[in-house]
Amino acid sequence: MAFKPYKGPGGKYRMRFRYKGKEYSQVVKTKADGETWKQEKLAELKKADKEAPAGLTLSVMFETYMDDCRARMRPQTVDEKLRHLTKFADSLGQDVYPEQISIKLAQSFISSVQRDKTNKTANRYLRTVKACWNWHIKKGERIDNPWNNVEKYPEEAHLKNVPSAEQVAAVLMAANPFQSDYLQLILQTAARPGEIRLLKWDDVIFDRKVLILWTRKRRGGGKTPRPAHMTKTMETILRRRWANHPGGPWVFTHPDTGKNYERHSNAIQYMMTRLCKKADVSFFDLYSLRHYVSQRVIDSGKAKPVDVQRLLGHQRLTTTDNYIKSLVPDMHNLDDVLESILGQNEEENAQKGAQQGGTK
Repeated sequence: MAFKPYKGPGGKYRMRFRYKGKEYSQVVKTKADGETWKQEKLAELKKADKEAPAGLTLSVMFETYMDDCRARMRPQTVDEKLRHLTKFADSLGQDVYPEQISIKLAQSFISSVQRDKTNKTANRYLRTVKACWNWHIKKGERIDNPWNNVEKYPEEAHLKNVPSAEQVAAVLMAANPFQSDYLQLILQTAARPGEIRLLKWDDVIFDRKVLILWTRKRRGGGKTPRPAHMTKTMETILRRRWANHPGGPWVFTHPDTGKNYERHSNAIQYMMTRLCKKADVSFFDLYSLRHYVSQRVIDSGKAKPVDVQRLLGHQRLTTTDNYIKSLVPDMHNLDDVLESILGQNEEENAQKGAQQGGTK
């Protein structure tokens, strides 16, 4: 127990104590008031402990689930999930049991996130907590999942941002050698930016003209290899980088750390912001280059859906089909109909004009 002087409104002291690893505090007018508050709070907490069913606590649930996530998922995904679970735990104020999380409480928490943030953010929180509960149910825990009864919020659909050929060319002209190499490899492979950022020399096979890209975008988080054909441009870039590389396994080595660039490294995170400003073009991000290549390949008419699937590294053809539709809606079969409607309208307007001219 500890009292500290307090100069804010409501009292002269702040009283603190810990119970089961969690700290509780209250502003009080006198030390006697503080002692009274502590006893009442302790009684409340102990009563809650007696009423709670014995078994798995939320803190243990979250810890074991996050341990599994760390072993399977990318660091940024792990950080996001930990942030979501921590916020929910903080909102409760104490460690409880999953049986104490009602549908009403679950809905209230997600609603509070939606009010403070956005619909999309609230849905991401919902996805995390729902996955945590489902993970434990799959492991044999006999608990209900209250989050299954919380509906997702509607999200506005966004078209993929696809830069023009002029924008891409302007950015490449403004790029320094490091930036140019990085962007060119994305453009030559339609790879995700992270796949190029984490590219290793072991995955560059010059004699076979093959590049092995790795992705974790699979259920379970396992890394999956995706061979990519090495074009002449790619070979020129990679041979030059190999001849000048400072050592280590990475194609793109951070000069200060000697390791790979992180996703939030200054040179990566702000690359496109700086280049777009320097080239005086509307902003587009690194991922948009993947969309740009995909659209160019689709527009060429030379690639079948299965070719696009292999290029993008999608596990399912349905994913590729949805991706293609988000870039280039397949409505060519309506061209003749739309043209005929326009022609019909023009013919009708001409006839009306002739009739009106004849009545004058």
